[in-house]
Amino acid sequence: MPNKTGPQGTQGPQGAQGSQGAQGSSAVGTASTLGFMTGSVETSQSITTTGAFSDLTTAGPSVTINFASSNSSALVICAAQAYKSAANGVGMIGFAVSGATTQAAGAVARYDNNSSGLGWYALFGTQIVTGLNSGNNTFTMKYYGGEAGWAMSKRRILVIPL
Repeated sequence: MPNKTGPQGTQGPQGAQGSQGAQGSSAVGTASTLGFMTGSVETSQSITTTGAFSDLTTAGPSVTINFASSNSSALVICAAQAYKSAANGVGMIGFAVSGATTQAAGAVARYDNNSSGLGWYALFGTQIVTGLNSGNNTFTMKYYGGEAGWAMSKRRILVIPL
């Protein structure tokens, strides 16, 4: 008997939804398999706490890396655009470490506005952190305004396990 094909029929009804797929990997990086982790916040926000490192209205950016062994190290790079709307004053960016390791915020970059020059300034700095404990370590950018009138935008943090 010859094999004959007839015209294509109409499309049938949609089938039932399939089962949920496997969960993807976590957003937390593992130091042994990770090249680097980055975080960013674009929004321009004013520093409201003067004389101490603090968060802005939108905290961060931050990244979390899981170190497999204690006494680990990382290179941390921070950058931001800083705006000074009043004469004179110091503006700084830094970072704190929380989680498996606790380290208070300290400056990685600063600008001393010792004149009436107002406007935008680029802040960029690097620091090697040693003695990180095994487990999840979160690196969060922090901000310092010695006086009122500082704002930060285009904030970036990059952490490279060493």
